Amino acid sequence: MAEFQLHHIHHEAADVDAAVAFYEKNFEAELEERTVRNGEQWARVRLGGTLLNISDRATTQVDLGRYQGIDHFALHTSDFAGTVAALKANGVHFFTEPMSPRPGVEIAFVSGPDNIKIELMHLS
Repeated sequence: MAEFQLHHIHHEAADVDAAVAFYEKNFEAELEERTVRNGEQWARVRLGGTLLNISDRATTQVDLGRYQGIDHFALHTSDFAGTVAALKANGVHFFTEPMSPRPGVEIAFVSGPDNIKIELMHLS
């Protein structure tokens, strides 16, 4: 049987540069590529071990159309309290304040660019 691993997440953004800046500032993402394809803005950032593609295709014609999909993505942090403090200092909106749904698990949900839900988590 084939082996699978997550390759990338794709974020359709209203403002590609603002989205890239958000991920760089708040999650130490690194810009790997910035291009224009068929008039559409594209960026690729490395966020931890995963690639995040960011484009503004939402403002252009796309054969697939608009659709419903993934509710959120989660980022594990080795320093939950420090990450929460830094995000709050940066003015990031928290949908759900930090909590522990069960022993050894800390989570919070924040608003990313274009109101994307990002779950912060720490497993001890």
